[in-house]
Amino acid sequence: MARKDERRSEGKRQVWMTRPAFAYLVLFLGLALSLSIAWILWRQTRARHVAQFESNVQRIDSALLRQVETELNLLRGTQGFFDSGQIRVEDWKAFLQRIKYPAIHQGLRSVGLVQFIKPEQQVDFIHLIEKENHIHPIQDPLGTERGAFIRFLAPPVIRTEAYDVNLFKEPVRNEALRKAVENDDLAFTPPVKMLAEPRVNPLHPVGMVAYLPVFHRHALPTNVKERWEAAVGAVLVSMRPSVLFEAELAKYPMVKVEVRDQETLSSGPPIFSNFDAGSQNQPTLVVHRTLGLRTWIFTYRDTFVLHSWRVFAREVLPLPLAGVALAILFFFLTRWLVRGRLRAEGLVAQLQQSEERFRWVAEQVPCGIMLFTEKIRYVNPFLLRLFDMEASRVLGTSFRDYVHPDDHALIPAPRSLTKGITRLELRALTKTGESLWLDVTLSPVLVGHYPMVLATLFDITERRRLQEAHLEARLETERDRLEARKHESLRLLAGGIAHDFNNLLGVILGHADLAERGSRTPDPNLQSLREACFRAAGLTRQLLAFSGGGGMVSKPTDLNACIQRAGTRIAPALGGEARLQLTMEPQLAKVLADPVLLEETILGLIENGLEASQANQGPVEVRSETRRLDQTELAEYRETRDLGPGRYVYFSVEDHGEGMSPEHLAQIFDPFFSTKFVGRGLGLAALLGVVKSYRGGVKVSSRAGLGTLFEVILPAHEIMETATSTTHFEPAAGRGAVLMVDDEPEILDLGVEALRRAGLTVHSALGGREALTQVTLHRDEISLMVLDMAMPDMNGAEVIRAVRASDPGIRIIISSGYAEEDLRQSILPEDVAAFLPKPYRLADLVTLVKGMVANEKE
Repeated sequence: MARKDERRSEGKRQVWMTRPAFAYLVLFLGLALSLSIAWILWRQTRARHVAQFESNVQRIDSALLRQVETELNLLRGTQGFFDSGQIRVEDWKAFLQRIKYPAIHQGLRSVGLVQFIKPEQQVDFIHLIEKENHIHPIQDPLGTERGAFIRFLAPPVIRTEAYDVNLFKEPVRNEALRKAVENDDLAFTPPVKMLAEPRVNPLHPVGMVAYLPVFHRHALPTNVKERWEAAVGAVLVSMRPSVLFEAELAKYPMVKVEVRDQETLSSGPPIFSNFDAGSQNQPTLVVHRTLGLRTWIFTYRDTFVLHSWRVFAREVLPLPLAGVALAILFFFLTRWLVRGRLRAEGLVAQLQQSEERFRWVAEQVPCGIMLFTEKIRYVNPFLLRLFDMEASRVLGTSFRDYVHPDDHALIPAPRSLTKGITRLELRALTKTGESLWLDVTLSPVLVGHYPMVLATLFDITERRRLQEAHLEARLETERDRLEARKHESLRLLAGGIAHDFNNLLGVILGHADLAERGSRTPDPNLQSLREACFRAAGLTRQLLAFSGGGGMVSKPTDLNACIQRAGTRIAPALGGEARLQLTMEPQLAKVLADPVLLEETILGLIENGLEASQANQGPVEVRSETRRLDQTELAEYRETRDLGPGRYVYFSVEDHGEGMSPEHLAQIFDPFFSTKFVGRGLGLAALLGVVKSYRGGVKVSSRAGLGTLFEVILPAHEIMETATSTTHFEPAAGRGAVLMVDDEPEILDLGVEALRRAGLTVHSALGGREALTQVTLHRDEISLMVLDMAMPDMNGAEVIRAVRASDPGIRIIISSGYAEEDLRQSILPEDVAAFLPKPYRLADLVTLVKGMVANEKE
């Protein structure tokens, strides 16, 4: 039995060795072995050179730093020399001889002292320079600023460039000088061009300058201010890095160096560089060094790679070439041996390999994969997990069984999918009946010789949910925008109607007063007409309230008092069934509002509640209290976007009626809307206008069968004492005429007629521009003007400003349907003598005008 197994295993090996792939395997192994040997040899060669490069960099880096420090030691010694006290030229020359400059310090371009000179020291400094250096600097090098000028310099410069340049006016030197003094430390400049320097290669800057501060002898400054006060100047050295570095770098020809200042890395030239164009992409080492309060970046490049192919050809290539030659030889020998195998076996092997690859990919990808014709033939594990099903239950069923019934029409027949790829989005059903959104791609494939449909499925449920939420948010925003436009249009319409309606009411009241003039007994019909006019005037106030504030009075108002008066007015209509319950906070804060309009608003809410509670005879509850609301609580109210946290006066009206549906709740603030019958009046739209005008908010909640709750908040008013002023006009002597100004002809005629019957001299003007003409024509007569504020050609505020500029002695009575507080916002308090609200009775006009004219005469 064991021998039989051995023969079977040997037969398998012989069969495998007779396949064509065996020859390629031999070739592959030979090539792989040759390449591996080449790679290993090259890695070892490269590692040796990299280690050598890193070792060289360490030596070069240490050597370059020692070179710089050696030169800077001269700067520190020079600082100690000048710290010893007053220095003469002879002392300076002796010092230079002692330090053997420049014989020892080859890398230094110059060494010297920069002295700080104040403007008052200018003359003495110039004489000192002339005496010490025998040169004549510019006579006014300082101007009005403190200067930094070279006094001692080695080697000496015969010309005056070094002595007539204020280093504080050169940005890079100014920065280094200030850093040196303020930090009491050595400070380098960026690469600079020094005086009397010959032209050099632009890749090698002229040099660097380093400064060390010198303070008054025995001065020990501890902060920046003391250091500037004690600073005498600074010693400097200028160096050429090319001279310092080139001698050391000559020892390492395979290493290239570039030194840059970090602050001028992208804009300025390098401090030193011997890079060439061929070394741009070579291995580098970067070292950061802090020298003189600046960061120098040393970049080292290994140029060995430029010549690496020669090293490779010499040290590595021979052995791999021999291996490749042997591999090719064995390949042809092996192929000659294995030729003749049946091609069918290769095709079968390829098919099996293809199937295995497909199965491996299908089981690894993070998406659903399905193969089906009329029935499902394959499902990958990802799709099974997505549907929460077992493969045994899925295989053999139809793809449509897992699609939502509403989306069956989207699925094409499998036979119609042979012409191209189909992509669609549909809903699928899981084992538990949960609905998932899938992105499905259907494409025809051949599995062997059998046509099938390959379906790839991605779960996009979360994406669809986010898209629907985003769409819903956009629709909500659009609905809010349309709602705001609708209310804005209605407010503009209401404001215009209220203005014209006030004028018509004024005409009716005026004619009623004229009709009754001369009668000893009041006419009941005319009295009823007047009462109707004043009720209509109340409607105009509601219109103005709805329009957003026109005509709204703002004064400290007790909300509890408004609720009490509204309750008193509604008491006769309560009856035995309906009851009114008032729960009010005793020390309630006041609000800025019109008490009459606020009372009407509360009364309207109570009436609505009583009407809603008639069916079940429930009570209407009114509450008031002071609350402190935060931003989250304010967001629950309408019209509170611009309000901030704070104290608010809260009142609510709650009934226990049938409640309202969501559709009715969405419309309750529309003008003339009612849930009982065809709307009459502005209704809750006026409430919304009042709340918005007084910077408050409103919230409505209702449930069917449980009643409706209206909640209103208004900002609490902090009572403050305000100064009052009185206005006194000095009319010119001899004046007594009245100018009546209005853009409504009938109101103008009625007013003129009533004033003339009262014995007054009256002029009239139909509009603002005509009023200015009348003032000019009758300047010596007119002492009083009755002025309408809302006129099309010129409004009242413009007329007042023009009249005050030409004749400040005319007293002005303003007349309008808008509230006095709103009108006074556009005019100065001293410009107006009185306010006459529209609509008014002619008797009120005559009484007010005659009283003012009489006061003027007295």
